[in-house]
Amino acid sequence: MYDSKEIEKLVNAKRKNFYIKASVILCVMITSLVLSLIGLNDTITVLGVVAEFPLLYFLVKTWNKSEAKVLLKGEIKGKNIKEIEYGIQNDGQPPIFRWSNTPNTYANRKTHPRRLNGNVYLELDNGSVKEITGLYKSHIDIYEEGDILLKYAGTKYPVVLSRKIDIQPCPICGEVNDMSADACHNCGLGIIKNGK
Repeated sequence: MYDSKEIEKLVNAKRKNFYIKASVILCVMITSLVLSLIGLNDTITVLGVVAEFPLLYFLVKTWNKSEAKVLLKGEIKGKNIKEIEYGIQNDGQPPIFRWSNTPNTYANRKTHPRRLNGNVYLELDNGSVKEITGLYKSHIDIYEEGDILLKYAGTKYPVVLSRKIDIQPCPICGEVNDMSADACHNCGLGIIKNGK
């Protein structure tokens, strides 16, 4: 299993970095807006208004680059009740959805021109259902209906808790790793061996 303390440490560092960057941009935006509203002179007013647009762009870029939508979410642990795979067309066509347990189709071939992604639906202890989106096909192939999955706070990729398996996706970067390795091959997140 992955080192949960290291995951928490990495997520906290990413959150802190995001908060600092977003705070600086917001402070500059507010200062620019106040200067434009005070109206000291026309030049400052125009520059203050014009500066808002690139600052808003940088704020959105910081949000997206930090994956803040995922980073700021809490832990989700539940029973996998449904999986969906879909292909993103290269030609602008809408996604093609299929149940993951349907017979093999062209969507399973590596040479297929579509990028395959998937979603899982987790039933929580309180009976509500949470959808985890944007998973890779390699993750969906690992998960089985009925598995207890855990998505650590601030991470995107759930791991299987209910059964012992040889490979697991890294909660931080999504790389599928052999659990006999010492660390994730992509981001270096530590792997704790059973019995340690």
